[in-house]
Amino acid sequence: MSAPEAIELDPAERARIDAAIDEGVRYAGLSDTQRGFVVTYLHRDPVEWLSCCGSYCDPCVQTIGRAVERARQVLGLPPWA
Repeated sequence: MSAPEAIELDPAERARIDAAIDEGVRYAGLSDTQRGFVVTYLHRDPVEWLSCCGSYCDPCVQTIGRAVERARQVLGLPPWA
């Protein structure tokens, strides 16, 4: 499976998405260095990645999930099924 092509966004939409991701990061207590996790999983099916292994990872995937869910709420995206 090949990587999706990058979509060009106008600056206002890019700023809106960035602000939502930043809000998700703050909401879940992630550090700015962990922001990439939220970006990566924002539009991915949680069945593919949202499963805690119980190994006390830092950050736990459940924490990342809270950040992604909050960013999706701010963006007005539908909740995960």
